[in-house]
Amino acid sequence: MKKTRTRFALLFLLLLLPLIFLSGHAFGDDLLIKISTSFQPVSGNVRLIFLDNDYAVADLPEAELTGLSGIPGGYTILDRHGAGQKYLLFRVESEKDLAALSGTVKIVFSSGNKAIARVDDETIANPELVKYKFRLLPESIPWQKSLDVSAQRLKAQRLRKSTVRSFGVIAQSTITAIISSIGKTELSACIQALQDIGTRYSFSPKCNDAKNYLVQQFESFGLQTSTQSFKNFGRTNYNVIATLPGLASPEKIFLITAHYDSTSGDPYNSAPGADDNASGAAGVLLAAKYMSRRDFACTVKFVCFSGEEQGLVGSQEYVKYLHDNNAQVMGAINLDMIAYAKPEPAKRDLDITANTDSAPLQEFAEWANRNYEAVPVDAHVNNDAWWSDHSSFWAFGYPAIELCEAYDWYSADFNPYYHSAQETIDKLDMDFALANVKAAVCSLCELSGIYAAELITTGPSGWKNVVTKGDILEIQWVNASTEPVTLYYAENLDGEKKKIAEMPATGGPTGTYFWDTRDVLPGKYWIFLQSTAGNWSWSSGQVTILSNDFERLVIYPNPCVNSVTFSGLAPDTTIRIYDLSGSLVYSRRIQGQYSWYWYLVNNSYDKLGSGTYLCVFDGGNGKKTTRKLSITK
Repeated sequence: MKKTRTRFALLFLLLLLPLIFLSGHAFGDDLLIKISTSFQPVSGNVRLIFLDNDYAVADLPEAELTGLSGIPGGYTILDRHGAGQKYLLFRVESEKDLAALSGTVKIVFSSGNKAIARVDDETIANPELVKYKFRLLPESIPWQKSLDVSAQRLKAQRLRKSTVRSFGVIAQSTITAIISSIGKTELSACIQALQDIGTRYSFSPKCNDAKNYLVQQFESFGLQTSTQSFKNFGRTNYNVIATLPGLASPEKIFLITAHYDSTSGDPYNSAPGADDNASGAAGVLLAAKYMSRRDFACTVKFVCFSGEEQGLVGSQEYVKYLHDNNAQVMGAINLDMIAYAKPEPAKRDLDITANTDSAPLQEFAEWANRNYEAVPVDAHVNNDAWWSDHSSFWAFGYPAIELCEAYDWYSADFNPYYHSAQETIDKLDMDFALANVKAAVCSLCELSGIYAAELITTGPSGWKNVVTKGDILEIQWVNASTEPVTLYYAENLDGEKKKIAEMPATGGPTGTYFWDTRDVLPGKYWIFLQSTAGNWSWSSGQVTILSNDFERLVIYPNPCVNSVTFSGLAPDTTIRIYDLSGSLVYSRRIQGQYSWYWYLVNNSYDKLGSGTYLCVFDGGNGKKTTRKLSITK
């Protein structure tokens, strides 16, 4: 009887195997799916790995599909794979680019200027990939909280805790002394030392020589120095972290970062990477050297990543570690290629790039630069600017900006020696590089707060604070108990300040004021505090006050070409765009934002042709208004 059952089982298995192979996948596969951005998972097995404006990409076991039936918008299966499969997100500029890329990697999805491809440990080492911009999609990133719930809570409570953070009294002469100590000779020596390693390719043993050099340098500055090992497509790489603990708010962390690995068409033999990115790593080293001689209110971390050229692998690992350990990351400044400039009269400026949530950090860096270094700046806000390590912070909800000599590959001022054996220090402009390093360091010093006892911090901390006009905002400050203070607000750090209130000495460690915003125009405002001694403090980010009445609604530029901003939105705005025939051509819901930046590029993103359109703004409470929009291409 036992033999009969065994034979039957074997026969059944033999019959089943062809069906398994014909089906193209084994039972128990994981799936890569495209899904609506509004989807909120019930099971922790549904892992978000990429979030775009109009769709999300998630990874899940096939058994979880039954829980997705009936969800709004449905889902699309993009790929089936075994455990541990890796995917890269590519930027492609044309159908020709996409066709060429598909000859190197397996494309599983493309939309606009984005493509997602499945890769393995062998494919990632293909030298053809140096021609493309790409990033590794992480195993998971946090799902966004429901905006509907946030909006309901805003309406339900009139009193809302402030997330305004007040900086310490800044001794500008001290910061000037710090950046004046940084010299061109020393900066050149750091870049040369990294270049002389020959190659810092992540898969080459020499990458560890660069790691050892960085560790030695940080330790010589007296900083707490550690390394973080991680797997980079089967190879072990290291991030290098140096820490300067804060004296007043050590739990609050600011970072300056750069990757130290390099690549080229022949990366095992020659990848000098003087600009990409010995220049950025050298900037981090000199920031560490001279800031380590001072005390700061907040903790400062100086971090050099490896694995960037394989898709931001090292920074993803490090930022995930911060997120998993509930780190209070206040902001990160990432340096990537800051030393190449074409001869004049070519453009010579520092490009500072942020996503929407990091725009206050970007504005603060611009302000600090104007006050100390005055490097010409070209600022960009683009949620799709994910081509360097700053975007690893964005993926986990942390504010971060990138400082770079050029906006992207297609900029006229981009380094023509990029990713080649000719990318050497003799091609760099060290005066330009030095100015860019100083711009980063003065911003970091201002953000981290040169330690002073009069005005230090207030909590809770954070960057984003959105209220509805009429809400009461609680503003707090500390260590100013012996003197009266005056509170102000302004739309720009250098703009006209409007008085909120004059406050007497508190007599205690913390001062508090409840600001009634019912008479304040909607907008994005910095909060300022001035003591009777004339010392100023300001908030770490802007307070956004929204109004249901669209009283400051504006579209700019108008006419527009490649991009347009809708500013002065209501807390819950639906924008409907109609052509002149009355047909609806686009609709989008914006919640909790004062402004929405729409990037219009031919063959990419959402497309509208040249013409005049009617935009209807619906606040969801019966309030509507219309504006005309002209697009010229």
